[in-house]
Amino acid sequence: MQSGCAHAHPLSLASYRTTGLVGFNSLDLEAELDLKPVSRWLTEPGLTLCMLVYFSKLLVSSAVFPQTFSMPQNVPPSPVCSRFHQAVELIGSRWTGAIIQTLLQGKTRYALIKAAIPDITDRMLSERLRSLEAEELVTRRVVPESPVRVEYELTTKGRSLHSALHEISAWAERWIPLETTDSRASADQAATPRKTAIRRPRPARR
Repeated sequence: MQSGCAHAHPLSLASYRTTGLVGFNSLDLEAELDLKPVSRWLTEPGLTLCMLVYFSKLLVSSAVFPQTFSMPQNVPPSPVCSRFHQAVELIGSRWTGAIIQTLLQGKTRYALIKAAIPDITDRMLSERLRSLEAEELVTRRVVPESPVRVEYELTTKGRSLHSALHEISAWAERWIPLETTDSRASADQAATPRKTAIRRPRPARR
């Protein structure tokens, strides 16, 4: 047998004919499956497209196929990119994302940044702004007025984080529940360590 399917599988055409599938019309099957004409493959009388499909299925279901294309087991994960790790640690540090999100709205004064971020202290805000300046994400400008005004603005590098923070914001809207005043008070109360009352020894009776 000279056809490609015959070389792909050891079954003979005679054994295929015993299946009773030779009666299928190959042209109808070609039209149904939107296949190109395969008359050039039919080099032996009686060989139809159904035969080719049949031999292909036998080849795929053979015992050799799973061994050849089996997926490896227990593959270790790829190492984390150092630049990705550094970026996540930078943006993910406490208050940093909130500061960048605030500055994405435009040039802002120090007092307005502090007012926009609940619970941030002056010390933490100053430290984070200095850190962002060192990373060239934020610029600091002193306006010579009376009194002196200090303004902060994102650099081009900082503004390029807009799409990343937008995706995080969309994720938070979907998955992070809105914190109510009662739930926040309960969380603060649970996090506050309880003071243990110290019992003074009673004086001995005379």
